[in-house]
Amino acid sequence: MAVMAVSWSLRALPAQASVAPGLPHADWATPGGGGATELRVAYNIALDPVAQPWQRPANVYWANQFHLSSSPSGGYLGLQTRSYPPAKVALFSWWNALDASCPSVPNLVACGPFDGEGVGYTAMVAFDWQPHTDYTFRLWRGDRDASRDAYWWNVEIQDGSGARLAPVGAILVPSASGGISGVGQWTEWFGNADDCDQIPAADAWFGRPVLDGTAATPIGVGVGYSAPCPAQAEWVDGGSRQRIGTSISSRPLTVQVARTMWWHPGTTTLEGSAAWMAIGNDPKAAAGQLAPAYLYAHAFSFTGGTAFGFVGLTTTPAGKHAVFTVVGPDGKSRDAVVPFDWKAGRFYVPMVHQLSPGVWGAWVFDQTGSVWVPIGTLNLSPSWGLVYPFTTSVAAWIGPNAQSCSAYPRADVYFNRPTGLNGGQALDPAFGGHSTGAGDCPPEISTVSGTWARFQMGSPALT
Repeated sequence: MAVMAVSWSLRALPAQASVAPGLPHADWATPGGGGATELRVAYNIALDPVAQPWQRPANVYWANQFHLSSSPSGGYLGLQTRSYPPAKVALFSWWNALDASCPSVPNLVACGPFDGEGVGYTAMVAFDWQPHTDYTFRLWRGDRDASRDAYWWNVEIQDGSGARLAPVGAILVPSASGGISGVGQWTEWFGNADDCDQIPAADAWFGRPVLDGTAATPIGVGVGYSAPCPAQAEWVDGGSRQRIGTSISSRPLTVQVARTMWWHPGTTTLEGSAAWMAIGNDPKAAAGQLAPAYLYAHAFSFTGGTAFGFVGLTTTPAGKHAVFTVVGPDGKSRDAVVPFDWKAGRFYVPMVHQLSPGVWGAWVFDQTGSVWVPIGTLNLSPSWGLVYPFTTSVAAWIGPNAQSCSAYPRADVYFNRPTGLNGGQALDPAFGGHSTGAGDCPPEISTVSGTWARFQMGSPALT
């Protein structure tokens, strides 16, 4: 029986350090080494980053950074996708610039100074770019402001044929800065992740920059920064292909454990615990789904240390069973398992009770047959104590993981509030709240008729 897979999912995972991908980039030189007054660069986003359930937001910037012939300053322009509105933008920024102007620019988001990573001016517009579509950014030097001895540099976005799609704005730059003397193209994910699987996949092609009508000279391609997560840059089709993140197919999705907590206030220990359970459906695999593998259990812990356990019902490819498991402080499980052909639409009561110090028994009551079925007896260390007066109703997936949440079959189960057993008395608990464990595919949890918790897991929705 693969029952213990759920036991460790009831405990919190340790915190991990933040990780990030490297910075894929391609570098180009201005032909002849002079300062150009016009830059054209093409884009094609091959993969629109979409964060999967386990991933952090898809905040990605595809940038063209340009350098100047007579100044250490420079600027950058490009496309972004963000987790906050507007979700897709085009932007143009210049360090140590003098001013920004965006008259009659539609869908304007920002036009003014920036600080934080240096100071300068920026222009940003909402731009609903689409994957697998050719776009070209055009940057050119325009009118001169004689009073400030500076030039207005303008940016617009064109389609693959060169037709204008959207203006972005203009930024005023001192004349002494010179022209464009080189271009660096890069892909950045801006966010924080605990592991590389949480970084959404992004894939884009940057065209070869054209400066004053002449194609730029390639310098090199690679990945900057010493970062642990996947990133790649390579020369492709006359430009550079840049990729970051984790592909969707590389990581399976896990089902979150569904839990309802119960608390016996004013009670220090329990000699046993039992809870009514109603089976809403018999999980069946639809086309493309995994074989059902669920645990429905009443979970508990002990007062004398870290031991914990559960008593309940399972369905797996090996059949249906009643189970009684305790995991000791040594991490080893003690298990009692018997075949038990439970049915949808029926009521059952799994129960655990101390028979004598260190000896614990478990049973399941079948209301339809009006019979108690013994699951087994476990001999535990008396030093582990009695049952702690905090118990949990649990539904958990205990089978292999799938590549999508829709691959898990539907399960539907109800738990009534448990009854604590102490000194021959039956004790009703207080409701302690619903929660879910770590994972990607969330259950649906609801309260029914005041004292019942309903857990629905998997897909499709119950009909």
